[in-house]
This record gives sequence, C-alpha cells and structure tokens, in this order.
Amino acid sequence: MKLYKVFAVQNDGRMFSSWSLGKAQIEYEVGKLSEAPKFLADKGYWITAFETLQQAYSYKRSLGYTRAGGELEIYEVAICGKTKEPGDMLDNGNISRGIVTDTLKSSRWPNGTVMVEGVIPMRKVESSELKGIEFVRSWK
Repeated sequence: MKLYKVFAVQNDGRMFSSWSLGKAQIEYEVGKLSEAPKFLADKGYWITAFETLQQAYSYKRSLGYTRAGGELEIYEVAICGKTKEPGDMLDNGNISRGIVTDTLKSSRWPNGTVMVEGVIPMRKVESSELKGIEFVRSWK
C-alpha cells in the first residue's frame, strides 16, 4: 500500500515533519524507516500520511510553500506496520515540548489523513505529476 506524505525539506536536504516541531518532530531519510517519537507512539499517535496524491497536494497548498524551516514537498511513502484512522488531535504546542495533554476535540484532521506505525519515504513526487490535480479544501 502506498501513501503520500508532505515534508519540510531544508536547503541541506534534510527532511522533517511538515507540522510538528520540537520533541514531536521527526527527521526522515529516503529509503529509511521512521517511526513516531516514543512518547506519542505509547499514546497511540503515529505518523500521519495521506491516502491519495490529491489529498496530500491539497494539504500542502493549504499550508503554503514553506513550513518548519523548509520547502514543502510531497513524497510517496511505503508503510510499515499497522494503519488506522486518527483519533482526536493533540495540541501541537504541547507535544512539541513532549507533553501529551487533552485532545482538541474541535479540531479536525485534513481529509484523507491516516496514521501509520512507520513510513519509509520512497521518492519525491515531481511537479509534473501534480499537473491537472484539483485543489480541494483540506478540512471540511
């Protein structure tokens, strides 16, 4: 099963989570397995990815062009382990400090978000592959 993930890619080529910062942020490498930080995985919060390229593209467009100190790029990822629907969102400010508190019941995940135990970034989706893909609102 292939999924898509949006990364913040820095000038030196290092890839990070597009949303999470601090202790919740994960550094990724093409061809290498990455998993959620232990303090999040222990609570059932795994890495997020998107089911379709259109959903990943729409999420990227909704964030803008840069985030977390890098340019946003979409990668096709292989999954390792289980997948599941995400639960309630956690407060990003708290998890960046390593604190898991109450969930944000009023917040919604972007359309097509799934959680996976681990991902392996396989290849960058080239801009030519995005031609003709329609932007749809990421959040309902």
